[in-house]
Amino acid sequence: MSADALIPVYYRVEIDLSGYTGLTSPNDGTIDNTKPELYAADGGTYPSTKNNSLAKERANIRWQEILRRVSENISPISVTQIVKGGSPDNDTPPTSIDFTLGYDREEYIFTVNEEGIPSSDDMLYGEEALIRQIARALTTSRNDNRDIYNPEAVGLNAQGMMIERVDVGELDNDIISAEAVITVTRIDDIS
Repeated sequence: MSADALIPVYYRVEIDLSGYTGLTSPNDGTIDNTKPELYAADGGTYPSTKNNSLAKERANIRWQEILRRVSENISPISVTQIVKGGSPDNDTPPTSIDFTLGYDREEYIFTVNEEGIPSSDDMLYGEEALIRQIARALTTSRNDNRDIYNPEAVGLNAQGMMIERVDVGELDNDIISAEAVITVTRIDDIS
C-alpha cells in the first residue's frame, strides 16, 4: 500500500442534550438534523404552534452549525448513523444526538486551542479538536432566514410555510461546560 493512500478514520460523536431541553426562546430546541417538514413527511405531524416550529428550526440551524464547524479544515466524507434520544418529534426536542463522522485525512482534523484546556498546547487534534469545534457550535448565537411552518397563520399564508428571520441563541454560554456534554471516540470500523 502506498504511503499516500487515504485510509478513512471515523469518530463517534455523542452529545447529551438533557440539560438543554427546558430552555426558552431563542435558546430552545436543542439540536436536530431533521427539519419540521421532514418529520411531517415521514408520517409525523407538523408543529402544533408557531413557537414549536421556531424551536425546531433553531435545532436544525444548530445541526448545520455543527456540520460547518467540523468541516473547517476538511469536510467529512460521511455523516452517518445519526441517532436521536428521547422521543423527538415536531413538538419535542431530542435529549441526545449521536452520529459518526468519517474523514479521509486525519491530519486535517485540528483547531486552535484558545482556552488552553485540556492542555497548554496551541493546537488540538483528533477527538479533542472535534469536541472543541462542536462546543463552539453550542456556544454560538446566530440568525437565519428560514421557511417556517406556522399553524397559527390566517389569510394567504394559512396553514403554510412562510419565510421568517429565526434568531438562534446558544445552548451554553461557556465552552468548557459545553465540552462536558460532548463525547468523541475514534473508531476503526463503522459496520
